[in-house]
Amino acid sequence: MKRIVVLLLLSSLGYCALAATPFINDLSLKSFNMLFKDAHNVVWSASKDFSDVCFLEDNILMKARFDNAGNLIQTIRYYKEQDLPAFITQQIKKQYKSCEIYGVTELSRKGAVLYTLSLRDEKHLHVVVTDANGEVLSAKEYNNAF
Repeated sequence: MKRIVVLLLLSSLGYCALAATPFINDLSLKSFNMLFKDAHNVVWSASKDFSDVCFLEDNILMKARFDNAGNLIQTIRYYKEQDLPAFITQQIKKQYKSCEIYGVTELSRKGAVLYTLSLRDEKHLHVVVTDANGEVLSAKEYNNAF
């Protein structure tokens, strides 16, 4: 299962790398450089209204979206349990005692943070979405085929 998660992360990087070199406006580039000083493996893509950037920061795969005025619209981070805020980890471990958290997708936008957690135990896979308070907003359970 760890191989699948690693392959998904690598394919996300590969997808970013395949994007054609777009025209990135100066305001978005300036905002990015100010906010993400330690970013590396940076790959940009752009549309009429937005600029998207994929990069690594502290060995965490990230994506950020900027509008044409250089305002950060949202970020998405992909990581493991050790980078999840302790409060969220504690809340999830209370509800899913027998499960391991093996993947996290964090979506941050305008005052809201959502965490999509991939959990597993011997029999099931769980996909759980929580807010920043650790409150479960949705949960799905699947039979573990492995």
